[in-house]
Amino acid sequence: MAKEKIYNLYAKATDREGNVHYITVVGKCTQEDTTYTIPTETFVTDENGRQHRATIFTDYKAKTRTFTMAKAICDPRDEFNEEYGKKLALKRLERGEVIGTQTSNDITMLNDDQCEMLVVVELAHIIRNIDSYIGLNKSV
Repeated sequence: MAKEKIYNLYAKATDREGNVHYITVVGKCTQEDTTYTIPTETFVTDENGRQHRATIFTDYKAKTRTFTMAKAICDPRDEFNEEYGKKLALKRLERGEVIGTQTSNDITMLNDDQCEMLVVVELAHIIRNIDSYIGLNKSV
């Protein structure tokens, strides 16, 4: 069974027309036990001294962490609600409307501190580029 943890943060940004938008970014980190099979080519010698090509399959167990983020941007005409913003961003995440996904098999990667910082950095990026995210600019 996969373990999962949710990270979320919100902040406000002002677009070039002076409208205030609340942005919610959520991240979900899942951790699963996975098994990888690595084939190794070798030669074996039979009882008659002849060599034959052989493949040895070795199973390795690892923990795989996957971190995925999604966003929700509150329209300035709506009243901001933190829980609704989080719920909407999580719904988008589950539907596959993601900002991005990272995966690692190294147990030192995608730890709590890194996942929190990824959310902070993504939120800061959206704030700096809010016009692009709401359609006031054509480039992101």
